[in-house]
Amino acid sequence: MSCARRSGHRRSKGAADFPIALFLLIFFALFPILDLSMLAVCYGMLYVVNHQEAVRASAQQNYSDALTVMTEESGIFQGSGFAAMAQLSPSGGYSNCGSHLYVDATNYINKNVQSFGPDKPLPPPVDPTAFIYEYRVESTYVMQPLINLSSVPFLSQVPGLGASAKIHWSSHCLCEHPDGLIGSNGNAGTSFKGGQGTVDLSVSGLEDTPGVLSDLSNSNWQNPNIYQQIHNAGETVVAEDVVIVNANNWLFTPVDPHITVNPSEKLWVDYWCNGSWSVQNQPGSSDANGYAGTHVGIGDTANLPVGAMVGKIGTGNPVFYVGNHTDIQLQNTGPLSLCINWAPFLNGNLNITNGQQFFANNKGQMMVRVIITR
Repeated sequence: MSCARRSGHRRSKGAADFPIALFLLIFFALFPILDLSMLAVCYGMLYVVNHQEAVRASAQQNYSDALTVMTEESGIFQGSGFAAMAQLSPSGGYSNCGSHLYVDATNYINKNVQSFGPDKPLPPPVDPTAFIYEYRVESTYVMQPLINLSSVPFLSQVPGLGASAKIHWSSHCLCEHPDGLIGSNGNAGTSFKGGQGTVDLSVSGLEDTPGVLSDLSNSNWQNPNIYQQIHNAGETVVAEDVVIVNANNWLFTPVDPHITVNPSEKLWVDYWCNGSWSVQNQPGSSDANGYAGTHVGIGDTANLPVGAMVGKIGTGNPVFYVGNHTDIQLQNTGPLSLCINWAPFLNGNLNITNGQQFFANNKGQMMVRVIITR
């Protein structure tokens, strides 16, 4: 009888302890898990708004507009139900939007990165022939715990559980209009290094203007005197761009879509000194002139070397040879694009069924300085 009473007493005590154990489990395990889950959700939302700010900023014509759209995106997010549900609020930033805008300039050759900002236009000059320019958006927000555990010992000071948490995210996006980086009122014709923008090279004495011609004499381009050659030919630069053409890209790489060429204009090209590429069934590598003694055999470029740089204007026009040549008289009107010669082209299009697979084993790239003159 005594044993039975003791057994019943233990069962009664165990039943009494269960609510306490359940309370402790919920308080010390479930609630923190919910708070940590909300912290992860907040990071996801911050990534979305931060990335969207960078994407929109990168597409703007000038730095002032980039700041404006970054602030607009932040305002849209702060007014949304997501921000209210997560109790997210901006921490500092430009106009208290929670984000700062920077410009990162990466040197093509040595990969050194210079950072400018926050929230200030780039000091001139802008030199896309030597640097890749990216917008970088740094966003910082403060979130409150979903279930505030500030009254719980050992958890009261833990960010995201018993105290607010400051979260941060950063996104980069390539600047599509580097000429606008110096400010909304910048003059692209004078702010670019190396004669960027619309420059009349026929003007006497221009060759002695710092940053236009003389600064290029010691550059790493294959033809550092190309602007002097344009000057000697009596030509005027009307547009230019720097593009990177990859050997494994079976799609034409477009030059600046705002540039439309026509038959009254000429094409001048120059290449970065270490540019080369290789085609999968050819020995070694080649420059933009392609492999000597080879040809595709059919199509627009039937008699042109494999691996040569070729161009196309608009759609439905034949592909033409570019190579290392300068002073090329253009024959059609439309946007200009470039590609490696490694397949039959017909009326400006690849005459193959699976271009991506056909080009997959090609290696290398060319950095091309494209100059349009008339």
